[in-house]
Amino acid sequence: MRIGNFVIFENNIKRLSALISGLGCPENPKKSNTVEGDINIGRDLYASTRIGKKRDNQEDAVVIMKYPANPKYKMIVVADGVGGNEKGEEASYITVTQIKEWFNTLEVSDFSNEDTLVAKLGQKLNSISQQICKLKCNAGTTFVCAIVAKNNTVIVNVGDSRAYVVNGNNFKQISKDDSIGEKLYEGGNIKTRDDIRFHINGNVITEWLGQESAIKPNVKTIPNDAYDAVLLFSDGVTDCLSDNQIYAITKKTNHKELAKVIVNNAINTDSKRAKRGDKTDMAYYEEIKGGKDNTTAAVYINKTKGKSRKNER
Repeated sequence: MRIGNFVIFENNIKRLSALISGLGCPENPKKSNTVEGDINIGRDLYASTRIGKKRDNQEDAVVIMKYPANPKYKMIVVADGVGGNEKGEEASYITVTQIKEWFNTLEVSDFSNEDTLVAKLGQKLNSISQQICKLKCNAGTTFVCAIVAKNNTVIVNVGDSRAYVVNGNNFKQISKDDSIGEKLYEGGNIKTRDDIRFHINGNVITEWLGQESAIKPNVKTIPNDAYDAVLLFSDGVTDCLSDNQIYAITKKTNHKELAKVIVNNAINTDSKRAKRGDKTDMAYYEEIKGGKDNTTAAVYINKTKGKSRKNER
């Protein structure tokens, strides 16, 4: 196709965003609360989501995308409709679709100023939260995103959907859970971080989009050259797999399969808690069945890390 002096080859036009949600997605507008699958953008953005073995509908939603004016800027998002609430899938769908639209409207200069970027995102998340609250159906959703800006990557979360980074032989949770489990761990009432997922109140969240009060997102900023990959998960992954199990998967799985393999392992892995032999055992589940919830992973592979270090030399 020729437009003026420009020739556009349709097959070479890069897709810049992809979304999966229980209420459908732009690529497949037919609504279905059982939507699941795998998506990718290029060779650095991947996502996978499954309903799991126990749920009848899909309340997770995920979006991966590149900024239209400069594809080196990227965003990945996971939202998990609050379990047990009505229309959790609607809350997560509203969140990812509106954040996708918001990302497209940013100014190029916003990616050079993380403070401005975080402030704008905070305002948007509170606006979305108020909109969800007005649904009058007790709906809610968690939220976690990673935005790759010019020099740094911004991690923002509300609730217990998590963000991790891989850097060489290091694997670390970057986000902070808004949950009773996290508070109990910080207070010393839960002894090990892995025990959070077994505690009977471990994933009762204390902040979410859709609550009546203003939300206070957790924010973490990391240099773009300080990691190899960012991984986002709904609690369908992190309840069913330990951090060590997830890290082991990252070490032996190729990039394009990583999100899908992590999700499939979470669905098919049963976990047993090590007995502590004291009275506190009554506060914990002995076993977590794989696939107990909707299960979602989004991955950004940092292919510019080595290049940026080489350029510095």
